[in-house]
Amino acid sequence: SEVRERQSVGLDRFLDSSDYIYAGANLPNKIGLGTIKGMDQVIQKDLRSFYQTYYAPRNTTLVLAGDVSHDVMLERVKHFFSDWRNKEFQPAVDPEFNVVLPSKVEAKVFTDPNVETRIEFNFLEKESPEANSKALNLEYWTHLLSTRALINRIDTLAYESGGRILSPSMSSEISLESVRVSQIGVTTADRDWEFGLSTLEQKLRQAVEFGFTEDEIKKQLTALENELQLSVETAGDSSSATLANRVMNAVDSGYFIASPQTDLSIFYELRDQLTVKSINEAFRKRWASQPPRLYLTERSNAPGLEKTLLETYAESQQTKVTPYVEKAATEFAYQNFGK
Repeated sequence: SEVRERQSVGLDRFLDSSDYIYAGANLPNKIGLGTIKGMDQVIQKDLRSFYQTYYAPRNTTLVLAGDVSHDVMLERVKHFFSDWRNKEFQPAVDPEFNVVLPSKVEAKVFTDPNVETRIEFNFLEKESPEANSKALNLEYWTHLLSTRALINRIDTLAYESGGRILSPSMSSEISLESVRVSQIGVTTADRDWEFGLSTLEQKLRQAVEFGFTEDEIKKQLTALENELQLSVETAGDSSSATLANRVMNAVDSGYFIASPQTDLSIFYELRDQLTVKSINEAFRKRWASQPPRLYLTERSNAPGLEKTLLETYAESQQTKVTPYVEKAATEFAYQNFGK
């Protein structure tokens, strides 16, 4: 049932991209469930041993969320779990992931007739998770503002492209407890990846070389403040499932949970440090310090596609970029309709 449920083009692409992006980590061989190879390697004895040694009270976090009596729920937990023992318990050992960073621009192509055309740039740097702090909040918001500003620029291009560019995205996360992967990508019209690649490369380089304007950052700051204020106003509307998921994410990540009011208070305390200069400097460091690993998802498996990918990227780098100029907002054509 595991194989039937999870075998898909999406899983194949995930395994292929993970093996490429996290080169050296040998991820496909460390993700046993969900692949035929993994199923073939699992025998009953090993599976039983895993459950007997890992599933134990010391490895368990029980999360309960809802409008319930604390005392009543505690009694129910004791009733069902107080006799749980596991003398065979062994601490879980995390595998080692020795990710190798790229020394030059690299390219990989995943082809399948059932996928959309998508191009992604992946920038890697060694980084370990840090304890949650105000400094970490400041760093997060600093990068969030620049990311949103660039996505806004690309969104405008996507709107004007007539469907040639779709679904722009950016993310930056620490993975495998050791490496930060910063990714930017777009989906394009079928086999129009070269246009998507040149657009990404030049818009990213434009932001690196010339930065973001005062107006752009001001807009993103206002939007962020409004989001945090809305979170405070709607704090009581969260469902039990949402609260439980927040707790589980905190357990998995090692970060503590702060109330929306605390987040807003920290934002006001740190806002003056979110300057255009600091935001642009941080953006350049994260998105221009390492050569990227290019990853293309394409339907056709044309010969030499990875070589073409590298050549197209190199050609785009030769194109001169100029400072960003925001287009003036046009008047809505029907604003006087009905008058």
